[in-house]
Parts: sequence; C-alpha cells; structure tokens
Amino acid sequence: MNILYLADPNSIHDLKWIRFFAQQKDINCFLIARSIHVRDASDLTQKLQRDQITYLGSIDDFSIINFIKTLSTANKIYRLQIANHIDHFHMLYAEPNALWTLLRWSKNARYTITTRGTDILKTIPDFFNKNSVFSSLITKLYKKAFFKASQLTSTSTRQVVSVNDLFGDELKVALIRTGVDIEYLQNYTSPNSLVIKDMKREKFIFFPRSMRPIYNHEFTIRALSKLPTAILDEYTMLFVNRDSKDQDYVKYIEQEISQTPRLRARFLTSISQEEMFALYQHAALAIMNPLSDGSPVTAMEAMYLQTPLILGPLEYDKDLFGLVDQINEWDEAELADTIEKMISNGRDQSKLDQLKNTVEEHANWGKEMSKLLDLYTNETD
Repeated sequence: MNILYLADPNSIHDLKWIRFFAQQKDINCFLIARSIHVRDASDLTQKLQRDQITYLGSIDDFSIINFIKTLSTANKIYRLQIANHIDHFHMLYAEPNALWTLLRWSKNARYTITTRGTDILKTIPDFFNKNSVFSSLITKLYKKAFFKASQLTSTSTRQVVSVNDLFGDELKVALIRTGVDIEYLQNYTSPNSLVIKDMKREKFIFFPRSMRPIYNHEFTIRALSKLPTAILDEYTMLFVNRDSKDQDYVKYIEQEISQTPRLRARFLTSISQEEMFALYQHAALAIMNPLSDGSPVTAMEAMYLQTPLILGPLEYDKDLFGLVDQINEWDEAELADTIEKMISNGRDQSKLDQLKNTVEEHANWGKEMSKLLDLYTNETD
C-alpha cells in the first residue's frame, strides 16, 4: 500500500500519524507539504527519511483567484500519484487542503480528509457566517469537496457534529483521535538536560501550548494577575515556543507579562518531546485556554502523566475530558479562583489515576491508528 499525505512536516501530531504507517510492513509513506510550511527542503528530506517517509516536495494552496495555477498544482499532485503508484491520498487538515478533492483526477487513489479542530470548528464555519458572494462560493466548494472524499475522519466528537451540521447528516465521519503513544510513555527516560535540571529546582505552573493567538495566552496572564501574592511569589509561570514564527505575538505576551506586578515568567524555545513530558511530570499544574480546540494531545499527555490540568470553557468530548477541571466562562476571576483552589487543595491522586485510565481507554495512539488502518484497507468510494 502506498499512501501520500498532505501534511505539515513541522507538526508533531501530523508526523505521529504518518510514522505509525511508515513502520508497518508493506506500507510506503510519502509526504507533500504546503509551501508555507517548508523552510529548508534539503533538511526536511533528510529529517523525513529518518522516519522512513519520502518527501515529494511542496505545493501552493488551492486558489480560486489564481485558478490556472491551481490547475497546474492539481496536475503536479496527479503526476506524483501516478509516478508513486499511490493508493490513498490523505489530507491531514481540512482547511484549505480538502479542496483538492474537487480536482481528483486519479482513478486509483482514494481521497481521505481528516479534520483536526480549528479547521472545522472555526475557519470553515466562518465562511458560512459571512454574507458575501465569495464566502457563498467557498461554502459550496467545501460541501462538494467533503462529498467527493472517499473517507472522512475527525479527531473529536464535536468535529463530527460540526461536519454534519455544515454539510449534512448523510456524510459518514469516523472518530479517530491522534491519541497518546502509551507504550512510549511507559518506557521513556526523563532527559538530563539543563532545562530539566533548572525546572526541577523550581515550583512552576506550565503553559504547554504554542505561542500563537489562537492559544489565548493573554487571557491566562490577566487571570494570573488576580492570583494571591503568595502564589505569585512561590511559582514560576513557564511558557514554551519563544521561537514561534509569530514574533509579534511573542512580544505582545512578553509585554503583558512585564506589565503584571510580581509575575515571574520564563520562556523556553524549542524543546524535545522528552523534555515536554518531563516538564509535565514536574509541574504543579498545566493550563490550556485556546479559543478553539479539538481533542488536544497536549491535554491527553498531561492527563496520562498525571499532571493536574485546567481547560478553558470549550466543548470537549465528555468521554475523554469529562473529569478534567474546566472553567465555565471566559472569566479571568474564575480561572484565578480555580488555580488557587487546585494549588491549595494539592494533588487529588484518585482523580489523577482516573484521568490516566481514561486516556488509556479512549485515546491510545496505537489503537486509534489501527482503526485508521482498517479504514484504509476497507475503504470504498
């Protein structure tokens, strides 16, 4: 079986999906990327080769305005499918990737669309909410694109509902979560890096989401400003992704922090997956308040590693996140109160054990990817 993925090679979660299949006998994995996701093609080729993934280059996004270029790109995708005998073309994010199903020229390759969260919960629905000729056209194209796909998958129940609300109940969508690599976490060794050594000596609250506006760190900082002085003096606030591509946002967050009295914060640049896991295990608390979310793997990892966790007031899958502490409104005072209570009450080990068991039952990466393998094997148009 030969599978071509349209994916973000910088995404840990995209590569997590692809690696599972690259490790399987008799499956060959290929990747093309959106041009905006590629900095150094040579370096990317070598990186993917180490994971037994063949990089086939980058493509420009589907464009209505420059449709001649879009046709040229569709021809490039078709030629790559023919040259590499592709059986499945899998688009790991629906916006704008799903639109390539409209120019599905290969008779042999089946097309799969996977929604991941913001694409189907915010970006695509936004087109439905705008009253313009262009938006009306886009909504019609997305509906046609979803119906032309051989298979649809989503990473949360809420996304499945959104697909059906937007495009119709007749569309069948499989729930396949990215999940947590439980076998790896059971056997991984905490790194002895300088970052981990430093943070072991501190009490800290961890904010593991990237430095992008959608992750809403400014809301969290405003809530932190309302914490009692004793907590601000005792705990460092640890943020990651200081080297984000969105440096304007990084500077904005740094400014917000600098203007918050007594708040001690530390920014980390890129850290390894192993360092991230170790930070979860040493954190007093992890907090995530994105404006839009699917089934966040960062939250699942925190749950499995038994880190006390607070999520924002979004609609998460109850079977997976129902026991997680969650604020009810976008209320900074409520978040501050929740942080204070969780710090004051200490670890609830019984609850943390339940959360770990929930991840094992509902978000085991190996089991979820096996479900996708079954779809590849049994997929029919």
